[in-house]
Amino acid sequence: MATATELLNAPPRRPPQSGRHRRFLPAQAQRPAADPSRIPDYPVFAAMAERHAGRWEVTYRTGNAAPYRARHRAVEISLASDDVDALDCALAAFEPPPSARPYVLCRQAA
Repeated sequence: MATATELLNAPPRRPPQSGRHRRFLPAQAQRPAADPSRIPDYPVFAAMAERHAGRWEVTYRTGNAAPYRARHRAVEISLASDDVDALDCALAAFEPPPSARPYVLCRQAA
């Protein structure tokens, strides 16, 4: 039986080689390139879009200088940014202008 010192100083064992041959692939070929249509840092983008979903429709468009976009659901206003955090801050701070309700104007005229 081997002692602890012999086990610690023994050379590492290599697993037995199988009869199959592995193809060699260079490091670049092993990892696929990043898909340009994927949203970078998607969990942050999804959390931001969910936070503002009540007022804003948030989208991502690949290939634009400002790919993160938001469109207000009630007022015709759109915002765009190249940074998720900047768009999040703008959407949180933005208050749409007040609009007169049609039934209020009708009562005043009567």
